[in-house]
Order: sequence, then C-alpha cells, then structure tokens
Amino acid sequence: LIMKLLVLAAYAAAAAAAAADTAVAAASMPVTKMVVAPSASQQRRLTPEAREVFSSVAVTAALSLDYTTTATLASQPGTATIMLASCAESRQAWGRRKLKQQGTLRLLLLQEPCTPEDIAAGGAGVGVMVMPAYKVQESKTWSCLVPVLGWWLADHRSRSAGGGNSYLSPALQQRLLPNRNLEEQYVECGGLPSPAPRIIPPGMIRSEQLQMGREFLNGRSITIATIHRPPFVILEFDDNGDITGGTGFCLELIKALAGKYNFTYTMVLPYDGNWGNAMPNGSFNGMIGMVQREWVDMAMAGFTITQSRATVVDFTHAFYEEPTTILIPMPKEKASALACFEPFSYQVWMLILGSVVLVGPILWLLTEGTGDWAPILYPTMSRKASVLRYMWDVGFALTAQGNRMRLNESSRVLLGIWWTYAIILIYTYTGTLIASLTVPRVASHIESLEELAAQREMLWTYRANTAHDKLFAKAMVGSTYQKIGQLIRERGDLIVNSDQEGLNRVLYDNMAFIKEKSWLDFAMEADYTDTGLCRFAQISQLFFSASFGWPLQKDSSFLPIFNTELLRVSQTGIMRAWQMKYWPKPNKCTASAADSKGRGPRALRIKDLGGHFVVFGLGNIMGTTAFILEKLYRRYFSSAKIPKPVAIMFRGSRSE
Repeated sequence: LIMKLLVLAAYAAAAAAAAADTAVAAASMPVTKMVVAPSASQQRRLTPEAREVFSSVAVTAALSLDYTTTATLASQPGTATIMLASCAESRQAWGRRKLKQQGTLRLLLLQEPCTPEDIAAGGAGVGVMVMPAYKVQESKTWSCLVPVLGWWLADHRSRSAGGGNSYLSPALQQRLLPNRNLEEQYVECGGLPSPAPRIIPPGMIRSEQLQMGREFLNGRSITIATIHRPPFVILEFDDNGDITGGTGFCLELIKALAGKYNFTYTMVLPYDGNWGNAMPNGSFNGMIGMVQREWVDMAMAGFTITQSRATVVDFTHAFYEEPTTILIPMPKEKASALACFEPFSYQVWMLILGSVVLVGPILWLLTEGTGDWAPILYPTMSRKASVLRYMWDVGFALTAQGNRMRLNESSRVLLGIWWTYAIILIYTYTGTLIASLTVPRVASHIESLEELAAQREMLWTYRANTAHDKLFAKAMVGSTYQKIGQLIRERGDLIVNSDQEGLNRVLYDNMAFIKEKSWLDFAMEADYTDTGLCRFAQISQLFFSASFGWPLQKDSSFLPIFNTELLRVSQTGIMRAWQMKYWPKPNKCTASAADSKGRGPRALRIKDLGGHFVVFGLGNIMGTTAFILEKLYRRYFSSAKIPKPVAIMFRGSRSE
C-alpha cells in the first residue's frame, strides 16, 4: 500500500510539475527551439495559454504558414515542431526529406481522419506523436494541448537524456510515462459537445418533430461553419482575420430563423478552406467533414446537394437553383483595317467579279454582235464600243453610277436584270458594313462547354474538392463532362484550390474558369468596380443547374423546422427580394450574356476606316500609273497623231 501511494504521489508530482513549469523541463532537455505551424484558419486562434506555453518552452517560438520554412527550421538540431494540418498538408510538409531525420521531435495535430500513409509520411523518428485534433472542439485545440505538451516534452527528455535529470526515477518512467495515454487525455480535455437531440424514434410524427426542434433551438447557441461566398455569404473580418459580422442571402435567412426561434449562432471558418469532398478513407474534408464529425451543428453557404454528401449529412430543402457557366478573358476586338472588304466573304467577292466578267461580254454580243437586224434603240449613239467598255460600264453599275450604252431590246432586258442584281448587292453590302463598323467585332472565343472541350488553345480549370470536381471526375466516358475532367487528370497542375486563384488563371494565363454563375457575376462586378475595366466575360451557355441547401448533422432535431421555414419563405417572395438586394446590378460588363460579342453602337475611329483610305490610295496610285503609261505609249510607240481642232463655217454664219 505504501509503495502504491508513493507511486501515485510521484505520478501526480510529475504531471503537475511538467504542466505548470514546462520551462524547467525544457531547460534540462535538448529542445532549444520550437516551431509551431498552425493551419491558416488556426494561426490567429492561438489561445493565450498556448502562446504562453510556446514562449516558455522555446527559446525561439515561430509561427509559420510556409511549410517549406517549417521544414527548414524543424531540421535544425534541438527543435521541436508542432503542426496542425490536414491530410494533404501532412503529406506536403512532413513528407519532406529534411523532416525524416532520426531524432526530430515533432507533434502532428490532424484536423481530419487521415490514412496510415498520410501519418507515416513523417517517418519513424524518435519523438513523433499524432493527436486527433478532429475529435476536439476547435476552440480547445490549443488550450487542451498545454498539459499534453508537458508530458510529451518530459517523456522526450527522459528518453533523450537516458533518465537523467528527471522528475521520476528510471523505473517509474518506464512504468508510468509509456503507459500514459496522451491522446486519450487530449480528447477528454477538448471533447466535442453533446450532439443535438436526435429525431427518434423514426416513427415520430411531424408535429412532435417540430416541437422537439423548437425546444432544442430555444435559448441555445449553435455553431455554424461558413465561408466567404458572395452573394450568399459576405463576411466581414477584423485585422486578425476573425469573423466580425456579415451580410448576404444566407445571413438574411439565418437571422430571420434566429429571431423567430430564439437562438444565437457563432460562425467559424473551415479549417482547410474547403467546402467538403470525400477522401480516400471515406471521411469528408472541409465544412461537410466538420458537420459529419460534429464539430459544428450545421454549415451555411451555397452548398451543392450531391448524393455522396447526403450519405454523411442531412441537407435542408433546396432554397436556390444555381446554374454553372464559364468565365473567360474579355475577347479582344478584331483588327478592322480592311473592314470595307469584310461584309462579304472572299467567295462572294469572286462571284461578283465573275458576274461582271460574264455579263459585260454578253451585253456587247447582244448589242454589237447582232448586225443590222437588231435596231439600236438610241440611233444617235452611233459610236460602237469594245467589250472592255461594256465590262467597265457593267462593273460601275455596282457602285450605283449611271452610264450611256448602245442598247437594243434584248440587251436592255439583260441590263434591267443586272441593275436589279446590283441594287440588291449595294444595299446588302451597305447594311452589313454599317453594322460591322458601328458594333465592335471580337475575335472568336468559346461559346459553349462543348466547344471548350473540343479544343486545347484555351485550357480550363475549376476548384478542387467541390461538386464540380466530383462531377467531372466521375462523368460517363465519352461525355463532354468526362472530356473536361480528362484534361485535369492529365495536367494536375491546372486545378485551383481557391476561387481567387481561378480568377488569376483567367486573367494572367488566358484560361477558362468553370464556376457557379452568381459567384462569377459578383466577381466581375467587383473587378469592374476596382479597375473600371471589363477584363472578364461569360459564355452565354448555362449548364449543370445544381440545387443549393444547408448541411446539418444526420437526424438533426431542427432539420424539420428549417425545412418548414424554407418552404414558407420561398412562397412569400421574400427570397426574391433578398436576391434583388444582394445580386450584382447589371453594368456594361455583365448586362447580358451576349456582351462579350459586342457592346452596342459606337463612334467610328480612324482604324475602323483604314480600309477605305487604303482603297482611295490604291485608286490614286493606279490612276497615276495609267496616266504615265499612256503618255509613254503615245510618245514612243504610237504613230497616230491627234488631229488639231478645225474651224467649221456653217452657211449663214461668219468665221473670223
């Protein structure tokens, strides 16, 4: 009995000393520096207790989001590394060669259930410990680490120092410390709150379900995972990155529900910035994973309702139907220097030229080649003309210029038909030319998802771990969706991890970004407001209309309440009013889907009339050249002399 009491007393003394005076433990152990690498969402949430522990344990405490820097610092002798990470971040940082050195002291806090391969990426060095942070309330992630940290460092000190300078004797160290379940202690400290009352039994009638939901919500504070996703959720942040408030379609709805059912709510960001997608181990990451693991009571944003997500969470009734479209760079205007030739294709121009060459000789044949049996209608025009003259007159008829030609009945009929043909061509050309000059013409660009998938000049991207990622990855072979996903499978570097990254790909890499239309409308308006320029355009085609809902925990007691209220609000027309309030107002960039083709009439510029001046200049050059050649021909090659004018005296007149 005395021995047992001594052991328990020593055990209590060791625990108290390790947790209360960690600086003493650190002073007698090889740890001289600590690197703390929380995730983006956790770095600003370090509790004062955790900061105090880090500053007391470490000679130098560093907060780092750059995992390359973390790996470099952690590879230095005497450094302990604590990192809060997702599975992907674990593979990214802990799989680096520098972190696989033997003897490196590191503690990995996992934010989601990971595969053994993800955990083993850190190697098998001494002092490696993994803690399931996903089983702990987010607010207690760091505070509950304080007592665990003392035991962890004490254990490492005893192992590295061979039992010297320890609070416990070597025998007690071997018996107590290895058997101390630090993971269990950590989970007990920050255990998740009791889940919401379940709707049980399954046969409970609807009125009882609604009453249970009212009782649960009344006076309760619920935790909601959300993300900045205009126009549904428009969050406001302080200098530390914490949520201070927000507006938007979903915020209006949750405020109305909170006021009616007397509950409050706290909004938190996803630990990894993701919406939620299935991982290889069957669990979900992002906000869907937070709801699945009961970190939060629900998630609020424009969540696409999918079959895979519905297996781990319960969705409310859909409150919005959201189509998908494609964002592309604003098409540039075509060069219009030769716009005067563009109303007709080159084939039409060739047919017009051929008709002139054909009709001119036929007119000459009908008029001059028939002999005396076909009388000329205008006998005063006795001068005969050549075939070239008839072709010349026929061609000038296309410019609405009159002419004087020797005609008979047959040639007159043909000429009348030719003039009808010429008038139709003239007005067709004029109307098309005016339209092409006053309305901007743009370079050819993508008009549909099918056109995008059928080419490789403009590559495309979409956000990882979203419904679109799942849609294109699991599409039927041979379909357009499958072709879209095939490029990402071949080029994994093209997929983006944030919406802003997708915008940058469009703006700087001339790529297409596939995203929900409402978000793209909001992004285009924000960019136009900031720059005053139309740098983006959307294709006119809409596809993959998805239903938006809110994910709640399985069998959540307030799911029937929310479903009832969503139906009621949608029938009153309030949702339409909220949509008018938060959706972007039309501007010259987003007024219509066809804006990418043209933005209405405008004043003509010099470059629009460049082709006209080119034609004018060529005409002057050709006329001048013809004049010079004619003078040279008459001077050196023609023996005919131009007769001088002769005065003629008519009877009854006088010539002087």
